[in-house]
Amino acid sequence: MNIGLIAGGGQFPLLFAAKAAEQGHRIFAVGFKSETDPALAALVEDLHYLYVGQISRLIRYFNIHGITRVIMLGSIQKTRVFKDIRPDLKGLSFIAKTAITHDGTVLTAFSDLLLKHGITIMPSTFLLPELVSPKGDRKSVV
Repeated sequence: MNIGLIAGGGQFPLLFAAKAAEQGHRIFAVGFKSETDPALAALVEDLHYLYVGQISRLIRYFNIHGITRVIMLGSIQKTRVFKDIRPDLKGLSFIAKTAITHDGTVLTAFSDLLLKHGITIMPSTFLLPELVSPKGDRKSVV
């Protein structure tokens, strides 16, 4: 299965890509030069770098590769977002419509936008359920 990956910084994109490859998935990734670990390129079918805000290019990249399911993993440092942002028209429109800038609100709006273009965001635990802590016994918490 072909899966898209929107890869920020940190180890999660690398862990996911390695696990996906083990299971025979082909990963087509979008990364960000100031955030994404270059080592990801060796673990995926293709890695394409964009600037934050280039939403039309992101959608086009996934459409070209027939990607309809995407996972977002890794971090984007807020201090770098405005330094490395180069929004296209779709990005500017998204920014203008997203009045509330809480992380959860922005991610939900972004997910809804991708869904309008036939791309579904999958849970971050897809293929990595072992990274989720098991539900604890609340009685033992002080």
